Amino acid sequence: MIEKVLEVIDIQHNTSNGKCGISPVSVCRKLNVSYLEIKDTLNYLYENNLMVVRKGINGYLLFKKEKAAN
Repeated sequence: MIEKVLEVIDIQHNTSNGKCGISPVSVCRKLNVSYLEIKDTLNYLYENNLMVVRKGINGYLLFKKEKAAN
């Protein structure tokens, strides 16, 4: 499930050139699962710095974690 969620976030990132995030609800709809099924996965990804969560105007948005520039 981790790979599937990261893939959905990555597709949104590539489509918007990293300007727009994707809501958890949209992730659920794209994967055809309930929020309860991906809640633990989202928490894991956030706690391990594999994605960034930002507060948007209508709720939380998930963004791909940018790699640090060297």
